[in-house]
Amino acid sequence: MSEDLPRLSNQFLRGCYCRQFFELLQTGICVTDYDGTIRFINDSYAKSFKMDPKTTVGRNICEFFPNSALLKVIRSGVADRRVPFEWEGVKAFISRFPIYDDGRIVGGLIEMYARDIDELERLLGRIQQLQQKVTYYKTKTQGLSGAEYSFEDIVGTSYPMQLLRQQGEKFARGSEPILLTGESGTGKELVAHALHAASPRSDEVFVRVNCAALPAELMESELFGYEEGAFTGSRKGGQIGKFELADGGTIFLDEIGELPLIMQAKLLRVLERGEIQKIGRNEAIFSDFRLISATNRNLSDMVQQGRFRADLYHRLNILHLHIPALREHTTDIPVLTAYLLRQLERTTPQRGISVDEKAFEVLRRYDWPGNVRELKNVLTFALYSMEAGCTVIGARHLPPNLIEKSLQLADRSKATLHDTQMWSMREAISAALIRNNGNKSRTARELGISRTELYKKLKKFSL
Repeated sequence: MSEDLPRLSNQFLRGCYCRQFFELLQTGICVTDYDGTIRFINDSYAKSFKMDPKTTVGRNICEFFPNSALLKVIRSGVADRRVPFEWEGVKAFISRFPIYDDGRIVGGLIEMYARDIDELERLLGRIQQLQQKVTYYKTKTQGLSGAEYSFEDIVGTSYPMQLLRQQGEKFARGSEPILLTGESGTGKELVAHALHAASPRSDEVFVRVNCAALPAELMESELFGYEEGAFTGSRKGGQIGKFELADGGTIFLDEIGELPLIMQAKLLRVLERGEIQKIGRNEAIFSDFRLISATNRNLSDMVQQGRFRADLYHRLNILHLHIPALREHTTDIPVLTAYLLRQLERTTPQRGISVDEKAFEVLRRYDWPGNVRELKNVLTFALYSMEAGCTVIGARHLPPNLIEKSLQLADRSKATLHDTQMWSMREAISAALIRNNGNKSRTARELGISRTELYKKLKKFSL
């Protein structure tokens, strides 16, 4: 309706049919002449501002609203559309229009919407939030807002990896926070993607935040966002925070042990209430997100040292998944190698590459301080070290420092009878656990040992 109002003639505005039409509207209408004298207000406008039409008509609008912007609209001929307005506790959106008669401005009109204004503001805020989400994913992830990996990408047939997948698929179904622990390079981010992909939120957004990469002075604005004009240099229109962006989906906080204590306190409030306090905004924003956090630090030790809040640690550590180090499941090296070579073939000219047994012997003996990430780097080195036309990676293609370290480890543990027995025992226990789906009582009975003895061996062999 408002798009047609500027061209209504003054004569029509005085007509009885027009008055009846305006009285039926639930939006407020106020009409003035050129100098701002009020000529008409409908019931909605009168009730909103507690005016009596009998005593209001004939008085200037500035008597009620000093410096009314309607006069500027009348003088300039430029409409003022859908702007927020508040007067003595009444909140509204109003539009101001010049009124023309035969091409000449003869007055002004105010259209006011005040019913359920709080709900309307929330709706407009939600629309803005969704628009910002679309913009974010177009610019940051080229539209790929979901998970990039699934549990099928977590390869390995060893007991530790089977247990990881089984627990992960169960944890993915819930909504409680998940804490991923493990050494650097074990694939914590891959597991976070897989958890999101297997969850009921898989069609929603997956937001990744590397806490270690966020400067301390920008951390709050990045995580929680800010309103326009909240501080000097703030972006026009403000900024949506990562927690608000994750509404309906999953937020992954990598390296959460790097959060300073002041941010830990703010994060705790978000987790307890589900409410976000944007910088420069009085009202809290609700966000329905699922939190996955990850660290290669020992948070329990950090709590004892006063470097991590105990209450936050217990809030994060409801569901705990430990990602095993590669040295704890070296039997998976062949299948991991095949998987990584397929990935590397996408970015290197080599195709159909395999690995010979001598190279595998070196890889199995190595202790892998850099875990799966280091294995991928080693294979990348080997691909670029191969001779033209070669399709098999041999020990000669591996990095020299890795071969040297592997030989040192082999010399230290050189095939003594005791070492062979220990290795065989570890493999037997691992296989029995798999057959019994992790049930330790059945596993102990099958192996013919007590549960206490089994627990000792599980700890000894890092199973």
